[in-house]
Amino acid sequence: MFTGSGSNPYTACNPTCISYAYAFAMGLMSPVDWAVALDESGSISPAPGAWDNDLANSTNLNHKSVGVNAVFVDGHAEWVAAGNIGSMIPNNAWAANTLGYLQNP
Repeated sequence: MFTGSGSNPYTACNPTCISYAYAFAMGLMSPVDWAVALDESGSISPAPGAWDNDLANSTNLNHKSVGVNAVFVDGHAEWVAAGNIGSMIPNNAWAANTLGYLQNP
């Protein structure tokens, strides 16, 4: 649900109306096993915040510390249990502003 102000939800939306983190700087040659979007985790304030792969420390997670829903470059979506994030999401802890970096809105 859109809770921002203004007439354009893409430019006026505040972080409370988006519950997914997104990968940045993706391209046509990005590996198919990289996550493109997944449940947010970690800080959203100040926005944007880095995605946190340590789900035990996250307070903004839809599924608490159990895991995340993820969409991958090849288009498939999959549930990823917390213990499998390191092996199933290769770009789970990359530095800010790098290819495939995951960031909360």
